[in-house]
Amino acid sequence: MAPVAKNQDGSSITGPVLERFNVNRSASTVAMRSLVYQRPVTLDTSKATQHSRGVAAMSRQLTLMVGAGDPGEAYLAGLLHDIGKPIVASLLVKAENRLLGTETNVWLDPDTWMSIVQNGHRPVGVALAKKWMLPEAVVSTVANCSTYDEQTPCSIVNCVRLANALTKEAHLYVGTFDENEVTGVLSLGQSILKLTDDDMTGIRKELSASSRE
Repeated sequence: MAPVAKNQDGSSITGPVLERFNVNRSASTVAMRSLVYQRPVTLDTSKATQHSRGVAAMSRQLTLMVGAGDPGEAYLAGLLHDIGKPIVASLLVKAENRLLGTETNVWLDPDTWMSIVQNGHRPVGVALAKKWMLPEAVVSTVANCSTYDEQTPCSIVNCVRLANALTKEAHLYVGTFDENEVTGVLSLGQSILKLTDDDMTGIRKELSASSRE
């Protein structure tokens, strides 16, 4: 059963949030770019879905393993850690859509387009998380999960960062990444969260099993 994140009054926030942010629909927004422009831009939307769900599930599991906080908040933080990406992508689609019918052959190449999404999504995601009045742990994680918090080792943000690297290692990710960098993130995360090699093997097996469901 999926964990349920709570508002301060005890009511569930997970349901309403997931209704507003459908992973499949948001990923499809990005994929529509190739259909609109008939340009060679293709994205595997199934991997976008698997990535978000994989990070969510592994964040929850890691949080339970190390006692880093509320597993429901960890799941939600993992699920929404990249929530700014489909929004930035949608804005790019709208901007380029304005050029349709004009005399131009100048378009952003796919690598540049993805780079803009990668580099610009974090503040957008934070703004949206605040607007939705998500728990502070979720907002903070969306804002800071691109680095480890070594001052607070046992924390949700560190669990989400490690979970994100694990899904990349399993190639459940849209876009390119530096495999050497991911290896370093995995090693540092294991050290910070004081996980054994057996712990890491177990979490990798869980990720592999969940990705096939």
